[in-house]
This record gives sequence, C-alpha cells and structure tokens, in this order.
Amino acid sequence: MVTYSELISAHPRKWKEAADDWAALAKYALNAANDVREQGAKPLADNWADEVGASAAGDFIKLANQLESAYDLLLSVKMVMEGMHTSLDTAMSTACQITDLSRAHDLPVCDDGMPLECPAPNAAADKQQAYNDIVALREQALRQALSTAAIIGFFASVSLSNGHHEFQSAACRYTLLPWTNFAVSYGGLLAALLAVTVHLLMFRSARRAGQDPTHGWQSMVSTLFFAIACLMVLLTAGMVIVAHMDAAEAAANIGKPLCEG
Repeated sequence: MVTYSELISAHPRKWKEAADDWAALAKYALNAANDVREQGAKPLADNWADEVGASAAGDFIKLANQLESAYDLLLSVKMVMEGMHTSLDTAMSTACQITDLSRAHDLPVCDDGMPLECPAPNAAADKQQAYNDIVALREQALRQALSTAAIIGFFASVSLSNGHHEFQSAACRYTLLPWTNFAVSYGGLLAALLAVTVHLLMFRSARRAGQDPTHGWQSMVSTLFFAIACLMVLLTAGMVIVAHMDAAEAAANIGKPLCEG
C-alpha cells in the first residue's frame, strides 16, 4: 500500500513519459500497416493479377490487419498509462494541500494522511476547520482514485475487446479470449463498486458523527465522484458481460474459419 509520505515524493511524470513511449510504438505500428497496404498489397493487386499474386496480396493484407490490431492494443496500454499519470498527479496535488493545511495549523499527519490528533474542543475555529478539510481531502482522494481506476478499466476493456475482434478478423479464425480481457473488465467493475461502497460508508460515518455530509464544497466533489462511480458500475458490468459473450462465442467456434473462402 502506498503511504502518504511515499505519495508526496512520487514522480507522476514518469507515467506520462511511459505513455508517450507507448503512443510512439502505436504510431509506428499504424504507419507500418499503412506502408504494407500501400507499398505491398496495393502494387501486387495492381500488377500481379493471377492466383499467386492474389495470394501474396492477401498475405500482405493479413499482416496489415495484424499491425492495426497491435496499434489498438498499444493505444489501450497508453491510455492506462495516461490514466495512472492523471490519477497520481491529482492525488499528489491533494496530498500537497493536506501538507499545507497540516503545516499552517500545526496538525501533523501520519503515513495514511490522517491527522495524528483531533483538535481539542476549545481549539481555534480555523484549526478545527483545517482538521475537517484534511479529512475531507483524504476521503476525496480515495474516491477519486477508485473512480479513475474504474474509468481506466472501462476504456481499456473496450480497446482490448475491439483488438480481439480485429485479431480474429486478421487471422480469419476464432481464437480464445485472452485472460487480460477478463482481468481488466473485472478490475474496472471492482474499482467502481469499491468507489460506491466507500462513498456510502463515509456518508454513513459522517452522519453518525453528527456531521452534515451534504454541506460545503466537499459534498459537491463527493457527489460528483459518486455519480461517476455509479455510471461506471453500469458500464464496467456491461464490459464484463461482453467479455463472457466473446469468450463463449470463441469457445464454441474455436479453430473454425471466420472468413469466407
């Protein structure tokens, strides 16, 4: 588990650099696919019209299709990297706000970001407000991280599903669904469910503590992430169903030709 002190010293820029590297690979795959079509398949189709030429052109087209499938997969990895960068960068920003409040109001925090002590009842109003803001920021960071993970899982699932269909089309045969499709789709659903659960638990906890969780700027941010999490539960659950449908179709037709002829 990442601690508050480790988060403060993290380097989200490295995730952005990794995303840029994967984007460059994706672009290379797409350019290669275009080159194979334009400089391989097309000249053969135009200048070699017999059966042998058509077969050779077909091989080039299959290679181009596979490169385009690789492009989609590489883009999905790039998207995950960018999501990690955005999530970590935002979490670091929240951690820095907690640090500023902690220092300004003499409220030292422990490794999980919670203040070590609750202000005394007779403490200054601004110190008590700073304590409440630190707790709210910590909870906000958790909700945001889970919601972001669900969003990343959803889009990565869509990309992987499309990539599998394109790979089958390029290979002209049914192939088993990779385990990564299940892992990503279920991971996104789990993150969305956790985000909703965490919100409800924190809302209930605030009520029991005599606080009004519907008051203040924190409630607006909390409600936004709760709405996003609820939407992502539906979307990621849909991708889990799609993954099982794809797997069932592939298993029922494994080895069978997918293309005509």
